[in-house]
Amino acid sequence: MPRKERYQEPCHYHIINRGVERRSIHLEPEDYEFFLDLLLKASKDYEIIIHAFCLMTNHYHLLLETRQSNLSKAMQHINDKYSKYFNKKYTRSGHLWQGRFKSYPLFDDAHFCKRGVRHLFDTFLSFSLT
Repeated sequence: MPRKERYQEPCHYHIINRGVERRSIHLEPEDYEFFLDLLLKASKDYEIIIHAFCLMTNHYHLLLETRQSNLSKAMQHINDKYSKYFNKKYTRSGHLWQGRFKSYPLFDDAHFCKRGVRHLFDTFLSFSLT
């Protein structure tokens, strides 16, 4: 049975992805910088507005807005380029990501604040305090 088609109409999204087996996906400061460079390039190439992000050691959260129906292409580009960079740098092979990225459409301002901004803030605080 084929998987359900992802909703990707232009709107705000909360995006989440994490490393396979919850392993670290950023081992050094340069890894974070490379990922952020990919985000910046994708924001230009795919006309995406990045409202907020939270890069953790083993996963990331993004709050973004798409102008076109190209969310999957943009995220595929980011995740593919980063996993190739990471595998080459650390001489490893295989999957870096646990699976497909998760995307949650945020249809109104209240949803954007509650689901998106608050969740990112809570995630950052929970990791910062441990």
